[in-house]
Amino acid sequence: MNSADILHRWSNGRVSTPQVNRASVERYSAPFFFDPHLDTVVAPLPSCTPAGTAPRFEPVRYGDYLMERLTRNYRQHRERAAAGSGAPGDGAERSSPSGRVAQRSER
Repeated sequence: MNSADILHRWSNGRVSTPQVNRASVERYSAPFFFDPHLDTVVAPLPSCTPAGTAPRFEPVRYGDYLMERLTRNYRQHRERAAAGSGAPGDGAERSSPSGRVAQRSER
């Protein structure tokens, strides 16, 4: 689970997933990935859920969340391959495990 994904869920949506900065200013990014135990339940923290309101996200077992994300990404890549697009080395966009679309780098 990308740290931004887990923070978004823990914070009940208060912390959002960072977006790509297309400004002309150069910036550096340091990705951080965190994998809790597969049986860990990830749920919004009580301090991030206003009194009298329901959390925006249901609790999810990390192992279930991870498998859903991997299955969705695998299905997407399989469909692209069947359609003849997204083959390695073609410069096509690809989806990262976090679900964001990233541009494939040329080697």
